Amino acid sequence: VGGPGWLRGVGGGAVLVDCRVAAECDYVLDGAASVPLFVPSEGGLLRRAAAAALGMTAMDRVPADEFAAAVEAACGGSRRRTVILACARGGTLRTTVKTRQGRDFADPDLAFGIESRSLKAALVLLEAGFKDVRHLEGGTGAWKAAGGDCSWSYERGRQPLGVLAALKGKQRGDA
Repeated sequence: VGGPGWLRGVGGGAVLVDCRVAAECDYVLDGAASVPLFVPSEGGLLRRAAAAALGMTAMDRVPADEFAAAVEAACGGSRRRTVILACARGGTLRTTVKTRQGRDFADPDLAFGIESRSLKAALVLLEAGFKDVRHLEGGTGAWKAAGGDCSWSYERGRQPLGVLAALKGKQRGDA
């Protein structure tokens, strides 16, 4: 799947699903259902401590049946609607890159593509019987860079820029 222009071409039947964990989102894709494939781990103190020492959060994968059921609910109870999955990285199944001359080059770093949560989620949904599953190649960053609609996320304890500007204006005594 390409960027926001492609999504508009799919029409109103597609459901955009953001499978990132809310706590890691600086911004959200407007109109996307938030259905994380992984959630912060609640068990294993040693595991959580080791992850924290590396500046990470220990994560557990949501069981496949629960993830599929949540996506089905976001699709209005249908597994036949087009589902477009988004994550931060996007991943790819491509094993080649285009050279400046327009030729395909077999990149050894892409021998197996690039793994991502959206690709993992796509496999879960296909195995659960969803009929039309796609993923947003290049991830949410590519979506934003291509002009896709997104909003600042409140999940990370940050305020959107418009609110910050209004607060600073009140502090200066502006109307």
